[in-house]
Amino acid sequence: REDDKSGDSAAGKAYAQAALLIEFLRESEFGKAKFLDWMHAMGCVEYEDLAAITAVTKRFYGVDIDGLEKLFREYCAKR
Repeated sequence: REDDKSGDSAAGKAYAQAALLIEFLRESEFGKAKFLDWMHAMGCVEYEDLAAITAVTKRFYGVDIDGLEKLFREYCAKR
């Protein structure tokens, strides 16, 4: 349910995961210096344009989406 107050709603879980991803991109050594530039570039990407999302991610972080996910999972496992 969307109005679930326990924090177990789909929206609640999505927000928590998004917050963790932002923490990773902003705070990890992987992305600390690049986060704001990446965010500005992503702001110019059309919604669901996977090719553009991948290009921006490669430009700033040197990895594609799969590579970013791998690093994110490693970050989460150490956290």
